[in-house]
Amino acid sequence: MPTAMPGWPASCLVRGGTPYTAAVTFWLLLACSDIDPARANLQAARVAESNPEAAAKACESLPRKEAGECLALTAAHLVGKNLPAARGLCERITDNLWADECWFWMAEAVAEVDGPVAGAKLCRRAGRFARNCVGHLWMGSANTALASTPDDPAGAWALHAPSLAWSEGLEDKPPGALVRRHRDTFFEARHNPGSGSETAAPIDLAWCLAFESTLAKSCRQAGASILQRRLNRAHPQGLSLDALCGEGALADRVKRATGVTWVPDPLLDQRATSLVQRACRQKEGSPGPAGAPARGGDRP
Repeated sequence: MPTAMPGWPASCLVRGGTPYTAAVTFWLLLACSDIDPARANLQAARVAESNPEAAAKACESLPRKEAGECLALTAAHLVGKNLPAARGLCERITDNLWADECWFWMAEAVAEVDGPVAGAKLCRRAGRFARNCVGHLWMGSANTALASTPDDPAGAWALHAPSLAWSEGLEDKPPGALVRRHRDTFFEARHNPGSGSETAAPIDLAWCLAFESTLAKSCRQAGASILQRRLNRAHPQGLSLDALCGEGALADRVKRATGVTWVPDPLLDQRATSLVQRACRQKEGSPGPAGAPARGGDRP
C-alpha cells in the first residue's frame, strides 16, 4: 500500500519497502509539488556526491530558474569534493543570474586550489558579479601582502600591486574604476585586518604617511569610508541617541553610543561630525524610533 516517505508531505506517496537509491529518491522528491525547494536542493547535493550526472538531470527537470538555483547550489556543495564535476554543473545552467553566481563560487574555489590567477580567469564568466569576484581575490592578495610585511606598508603594496592584472578583460566602467577599487581594497584590508571584516580596532590614518601622495590620499579616504560604515551600522540599531547627542567631546560621545573609535584626525573628525549631526537632527525632528525619517512638514 502506498505510504508517505518519512518527512515528506502526505501527497508524496510511494510503495512501502521499495529499496530506492538516492538518485531515484531524488526523482521522486522532485515529482512532489509540495516539497520545499530548499529540501530538493539539499537532496540534489547528496545525490551529486556519488552521481553528479543524476543530480544534474534531476535539477534540469525543474523550471528554468529553479533548475539554475538547484545546479548552482549543488555545484557549491561539490566544490570541496569534486571540483571538475562542480564546474560541469555551472556549465549546464541556463538562467543567467544563477550562472553568474555559480561561476563566482567556482572562481573562488579554483583560486584556493590553483591560485588566484586561475581563479580570476573564471571571474570573467561571473557576469554581473565579475568585478566583485575579482575584488574578493584582491582582498585575499592584500591580506597576504600585509601579513607578510606588517611593518613595511610600501613593501606590502609592492607585493599586492601586480594583482591588478587579474582584472584584465573586465569592463572598467566608469574608466579607472577597477584601478581605484584595487587600490582601495588594499587600504581597506589594512584598516580592517582579517579578510576585510569590520573590527573594533581604532582607525588610525598615520599608517598612510608611508605612501606617496596619490596612494596616501586613497589610504585616508578608505579609512574615512570604513569609519562611516561602522557608524552607519550602529545607527539606528543599538544606538543611544541620548548618549550621542549629549554633552562632551565628539569622540567620547561616539564611543559611548556606538563603541566606534578612531585616532584623532581632521578627515575622520569631519566625517564623524557630519554623521552625528545628521543623527541628532533626526532625534530632534522625529518622534519615531532612532533613524526614522522626519515626518510630513519636518522633511527638508
